[in-house]
Amino acid sequence: MVPDELDGINAIDILIASPSRKLIDPTYICAFFNSPEGRRLVLSEQRGQIQKHLNVGSLNDVDIPLPPLPLQQEFARRIAAVERLKSAHRAHLAELDVLFASLQHRAFRGEL
Repeated sequence: MVPDELDGINAIDILIASPSRKLIDPTYICAFFNSPEGRRLVLSEQRGQIQKHLNVGSLNDVDIPLPPLPLQQEFARRIAAVERLKSAHRAHLAELDVLFASLQHRAFRGEL
């Protein structure tokens, strides 16, 4: 999954996978590969002495834990809810930064 902020970015050494949505929820598999266990699994499949690279063929033999699809979808819904909360908190923090800057400006001008 490509987050909106990275859409259109030029990247080399990228792995494109298109798992069946009948078996795997994209949010679930993305979260798995970005989890400590998923990263360990991917790093264990790296090959090369000088410059490490991922042997895509070796990933075919890797066992990825796949809960039933409804559980994966529930996980994805919860991830989406957390992301919405994070976005809302970032927006509120930006508002607080503006208010704090205004307060500082008034304080240094002696208007308080």
